[in-house]
Amino acid sequence: MMSFANRRREVEERRIQRRERETAAGNLTDKAPDLASLSIEMHESRPDGCVSNNQYIRRIVVEHAPALFEIPCSYPQCEGGGYDLTRETLLALASHRPRFEGEHACRGQCASLDCTRVLRYVGTATYREASGAAPGPFSREATAR
Repeated sequence: MMSFANRRREVEERRIQRRERETAAGNLTDKAPDLASLSIEMHESRPDGCVSNNQYIRRIVVEHAPALFEIPCSYPQCEGGGYDLTRETLLALASHRPRFEGEHACRGQCASLDCTRVLRYVGTATYREASGAAPGPFSREATAR
C-alpha cells in the first residue's frame, strides 16, 4: 500500500512534468494568434456503458493557455491514463475551423487491464479578423469614408 507521503510525492512529480510539457508546448496565442475564444465539450464514457458517464465543457482562457490539450482520465483507478487532443486541436485552429470533433481512447491501465474509457469531444472556436485585411462594408473604417 502506498503511503500518503509517497502518493503526495507522485502527484507533485506529475504536476512538475505537466508544467514542463506546457512550457515546451508554448503559448496558445503564439500558435493561433487570431483565436478569440475556444471551448471544448467533452463526453467521457466506457464502451459497455456500465459505469457513469462524465460530460463537461472546458472553456479555454486563450490569452493564458498553453498550446497543450491533455485531458486526464476521470476514472480514479486508471493509472497513467488520459487523452492528448493537442495535435488535432492545433490543426483545427491553424485551419480556422469554427467547429471540430474527435474521439480518443484512454491510454491508461486499470490494474493489469487497459482502461476502456473513451473521450468524445467537440471544439468550438471563434477568430478575430486578420489584421491588415480590408475593412468590411459595415466596419467603422468603411462607414467613415
